[in-house]
Amino acid sequence: AAAGIDREDIRAGLYDLAEITLFVWDWQAGTQIKLIATGNWGECTLYRGRFVAEFRSLAQKLQQTVGRIYTAGCDAELGDARCRVLVGPLTVSGTITGQTSRLQVVDTARAEAAGAWRGGLLTFTSGNNAGRTHELRASMATGHLTLLLPLAYDTAVGDAYTLAPGCDKSLETCRDVYANVANFRGFPHVPGTLEVLRFGKRSS
Repeated sequence: AAAGIDREDIRAGLYDLAEITLFVWDWQAGTQIKLIATGNWGECTLYRGRFVAEFRSLAQKLQQTVGRIYTAGCDAELGDARCRVLVGPLTVSGTITGQTSRLQVVDTARAEAAGAWRGGLLTFTSGNNAGRTHELRASMATGHLTLLLPLAYDTAVGDAYTLAPGCDKSLETCRDVYANVANFRGFPHVPGTLEVLRFGKRSS
């Protein structure tokens, strides 16, 4: 590891969005000569056995969307102050009984229908991944839980976790699954671009 940075910590995302300062250093005097730039640790990829991290300048934040935008789907997060669904009573717990890869873990005690936990959040409460939360890409009735991003560390049989449901941000899910249309934060009835650009037709 260079400068105390561990490869597994990088893989686990511990340095995501970390603050980075680039400067010129006088190694003889042991002092900083000139500040070059300040920014953040961006996207990190593994290339030829080395991790390559993107440097994002402070100016890049000006390219990010600020405020709300019109979308058909909801822009709130399930259970937050704007959504108001109580996620606690819908959260379950269990223990890992197996792992097929770092993208899929298994709990054979889970018997919910396929897709029931899609988009949900799996949080480990013990083991090497304790404290880490992963979004689920898919779930099967056999208890196989597929993660959106790979685990930082391998799991072991008996690792405990909690599992909170997800939401696809659609009006139908908000209405039929959570009965929460009053707090829906999308704009499903705003005409889209194709509708706005349509030409009128002469009546016959």
